[in-house]
Amino acid sequence: MGGVADGVRSALNPEELVWSYAKHTEVHFAIRQLMAQAAWNDGLDPDRLSFVHAVRVIKRKMSSYNVRHRGAVLHQVHEPRPVVNN
Repeated sequence: MGGVADGVRSALNPEELVWSYAKHTEVHFAIRQLMAQAAWNDGLDPDRLSFVHAVRVIKRKMSSYNVRHRGAVLHQVHEPRPVVNN
């Protein structure tokens, strides 16, 4: 009891599981890219930075951004941009 089989993951079908894994991998890669850029800007070795700390900083910044810009973020997410054909 209390394992992964009892949680949300067990409710995913194979396609949803693959999609979820792909999205987690993309987020991980994006965070690593941000870490590398930040390190390079300060002349540091990116391998010396903490992934957990980077996640905490991003979560803190995103939560403050969402509080300040919630309407703008929701507008961008729910309203598709018009397609402009040249």
